[in-house]
Amino acid sequence: MKRRLVLILAVAAILCSAVYLIFAVDKVSDTPFRRLFQKKYQLSVQMGDYGTAAELQGKTLCVSMFVDTNYDEWTADDDKEEWRIKLGYAADWIEQMAGEYGVDSEFIYDWSEFPELRYDVKDKASSYSRYLENNDGYNELWNFINNDIPINEMLSKYKADNILFVTFYNTAESNGLEAFATDGFFDKDYYYDTAFIPACFQGRETTASVIAHEMLHLFGAADLYCIGRKDTMSYNMNQEMIDYMRENYPDDIMLRTFDHETDTPFYGEVNGSISPVTAYYIGLTSEVPEAISDFGLDLSTHDANRKSTF
Repeated sequence: MKRRLVLILAVAAILCSAVYLIFAVDKVSDTPFRRLFQKKYQLSVQMGDYGTAAELQGKTLCVSMFVDTNYDEWTADDDKEEWRIKLGYAADWIEQMAGEYGVDSEFIYDWSEFPELRYDVKDKASSYSRYLENNDGYNELWNFINNDIPINEMLSKYKADNILFVTFYNTAESNGLEAFATDGFFDKDYYYDTAFIPACFQGRETTASVIAHEMLHLFGAADLYCIGRKDTMSYNMNQEMIDYMRENYPDDIMLRTFDHETDTPFYGEVNGSISPVTAYYIGLTSEVPEAISDFGLDLSTHDANRKSTF
């Protein structure tokens, strides 16, 4: 009798736990952007957390933010118009590349048509470099996004599936810090997928190809030109994989944003391609390229929510 009672209580406890789990999962799935964490064995960072730029499939709002710092300011709207055009080149190119993989992707970015997609921000950062040197720079900007941009209302108005942010800085030609991207993969307080774009880098004007490169990071793309570090979403990138990409897919935009023969930037429209490797990492295909397993790279974060093999 006592054993039967213990068994009944155990079964009841299991059922209660199951009911709680079902409701917990339902609650998570109802949030605008699910934060799905799965830890992989190679890395200490959390995987499978999409952030606000989840999937290229569907409609993505692209919010532009022109940031004034103590040293880098925007003085004329004419200068900003140039970046609207470059952003358009980048968005149109990504849509085209997604279409080649059978994915219907649409970016809404044109603030000349939709003024609410552009913000002018005064930041207390001393310079663009602070964003690379001090995480407080990120938090200050994300506080603005969190408090001053009506994200849910905008998503509802445009019937959009994703939202990302592109921040522009009017840096001088002497700026030595390149464009970069932060995303929702690192379990920060805020998980707003954001690209940071300086006007100039090492004497060169930043191009539409660079903007497209950084935007793809927000959907999960890995840099294919450098060995990965464990604090980045590099998928355990190694030299063998880099050499493979250089030999087989030299025009992949995640490998280079310039002419690989002349080392000159591509001005005007985006020039490059999306290889099967990058397509896999940004969720355009679920087919895992053989090179991923051959060279010991991590699975795509998009795959992390389809597979439970790690």
